[in-house]
Amino acid sequence: MDRLFVPLKTEPFQWFRSGKKKWELRGISSQFNRDTVVPSRSVELRKGYNGESIWGIVDCVETFGSLESVVDNLDFRAIIPPTETRGGFLSRAKELLSGYDEFIAFRVLIEDKEK
Repeated sequence: MDRLFVPLKTEPFQWFRSGKKKWELRGISSQFNRDTVVPSRSVELRKGYNGESIWGIVDCVETFGSLESVVDNLDFRAIIPPTETRGGFLSRAKELLSGYDEFIAFRVLIEDKEK
């Protein structure tokens, strides 16, 4: 299976680079679902579509029926590091993931900071 490509905005890319961000959260779609996001799959975290890359391995995958379920089961600070409260996380996550009813979270083990 080819690598899982994950384009990121600058801020989340920097969080992964610094080690503060451990989990990526996406709405379930054709690109991000239980068939495509699987443990041991190689993952490329890229700043935008043409920027720097960080490589890793998908370590753990969880699916959720609501953002509230995400925050009840995972450390939200490992998803959006600057978030300090449950309410702050939910507010920011709803902005970023509006339009989705189901979510997939995957923990990335960084192999090589940049290739």
